[in-house]
Amino acid sequence: ITILGPDGSINHNGSQFEGMMRYDARIAVEEALKEKGLYKGKEPNKMRLGLCSRSGDILEPMITPQWYVNCDGMAKRSTDAVRKGELKILPAEHEKTWFQWLDNIRDWCVSRQLWWGHQIPAWFATKKGEEGVLKTDMKNNDRWVVARNEEDAFAKAVNLLGCSKDEII
Repeated sequence: ITILGPDGSINHNGSQFEGMMRYDARIAVEEALKEKGLYKGKEPNKMRLGLCSRSGDILEPMITPQWYVNCDGMAKRSTDAVRKGELKILPAEHEKTWFQWLDNIRDWCVSRQLWWGHQIPAWFATKKGEEGVLKTDMKNNDRWVVARNEEDAFAKAVNLLGCSKDEII
C-alpha cells in the first residue's frame, strides 16, 4: 500500500493523516499512538538514509513506473563506426575503453532524470470523466503511450482506449 503522494503528502490510504506532509504526519502518528495508549517509545536505530545530492532531502522509498532506453542499437552503430574507420577515437588508446563500454552496454534507466524536469516523449492516456486512473499506480502502466510527438501520441491513445481524440485528456 502506497501512502505517499508524488509531492510527499499523505494520500487517501493514510486515513486521518491524509493531506499532511510526511514530516508533519510522522509527528501526528506518534501523537495519535500516545492518545490511544499504543505508543511503546523510541530507540536509536542505526540505518542509512538516502539523501538527495542536490537538496539534501531524505529520499522516501516510492514505487513508481520506471522508464528505460534500449541502448543496444545506438551502441552497435557507434562501435561499428569505429571498426569501419568512419569514426576515430582520439587518442587511439581509448578505443579499448570505447569497445569495452559499448560492447557491454545495458539499458539506461531515465526515470531519475524525470524528477529533475527532463522530459521523455511519453504521455499517460485517460478519457474525460475517468476517475481513479492514476499514472503513479503500477496497475495502469499499460496506459502509457510513447511517441515522437503529441499528434502520434493522440493516435496511439485513441487506438489504446478505443475512443475519439476529443474524449482523451
